[in-house]
Amino acid sequence: MDSIPQSISVRNFDGEFVFVNKRLAGLYGTTPEKLIGQSIRSVIPKENSEEEFVNRDREIIRTGEIKILPDLLFTDSTGNKRIFHITKVPYTLAGNEKAILGIGTEITHQKQAEAERMKMMADIVQRNKDLEQFSYIVSHSLRAPIANILGIADLVKNENLGDDELSFLFNGLTESVIKLDDVVMDLNEITQLSHTISEFKEEVNFSDLLTDVKSGIGNLISTYDVCINADFVEAPSFHIVHKYMHSIFHNLITNSIKNKKTGSAVVCNIRSKKNNNCLELFFKDNGTGLDLTKTGDQVFDLYKRYHLGTAGNKRMGLFMVKAQVEDLGGQISVTSEVNNGTEFKIILPLLDAAA
Repeated sequence: MDSIPQSISVRNFDGEFVFVNKRLAGLYGTTPEKLIGQSIRSVIPKENSEEEFVNRDREIIRTGEIKILPDLLFTDSTGNKRIFHITKVPYTLAGNEKAILGIGTEITHQKQAEAERMKMMADIVQRNKDLEQFSYIVSHSLRAPIANILGIADLVKNENLGDDELSFLFNGLTESVIKLDDVVMDLNEITQLSHTISEFKEEVNFSDLLTDVKSGIGNLISTYDVCINADFVEAPSFHIVHKYMHSIFHNLITNSIKNKKTGSAVVCNIRSKKNNNCLELFFKDNGTGLDLTKTGDQVFDLYKRYHLGTAGNKRMGLFMVKAQVEDLGGQISVTSEVNNGTEFKIILPLLDAAA
């Protein structure tokens, strides 16, 4: 029993160890001899729930049914988190005493490899999306100002042009160069996204962050009569890259301002909460809203001009928000109605908070 790679133990109804091999005892940081007769309640590493183990074993003993736990997370005596495939089998001891036999195979490395493969696949999918986005920018937004510049350069060769005509052409040239520079700056900002995620993470207080963001857009808030309501009681902070969270708050708030209804003050409601193993953030406004049946798959696309009253809006803010949320392992979704506001919901895994 001590030479096989599985962790094996037998426990009675009270959770006392009747048999233990060396591999299982090693998880507890001791020897089989010292575990025999001990209750799992008194020896299990503190990060685990002893009652969960005992109650699960008792249920199997009562029902007499074999139970398989394909992905049991166990923290060993050194604090390392390990994953096991466990088979629990009802077992009868001498004197007809009921017990349970547990056989565990560690699958930590397999799970890590699986997670890495999934991440690689997700990265490939994301890279393909990025390439499509770059292709769109180059073929549309980048090509237009270049074509204008080339056209103007050809026209100024005409020696018969008057001063007014030359002035008009040079104004057009300046405008096209500015647009070209704007697109290049956008491309540069996008390429920096993949480098930011490795930056230092810290505990970010949402109330302090919102105060900082509001200070940076004070002119917009006063000009457009913006009211920002915040409720961070359920989840007041998060362990994250500060630059990312600041950018997310800034872009979603300014997006609400850009899409305000004519004649109405801007109202933006922000709240946070914890739900299972996730942090949820909600940004809801009272703006012009969207017809998601027509534009639902393009909300976060760069340079897609679909929003009411925003013909000149290139959507960089929402594009950046989605990219940053996904880099953090999260998801973002949107609900909206025309003339009835928009709500963005961000879900971030709380596991990142312990990283």
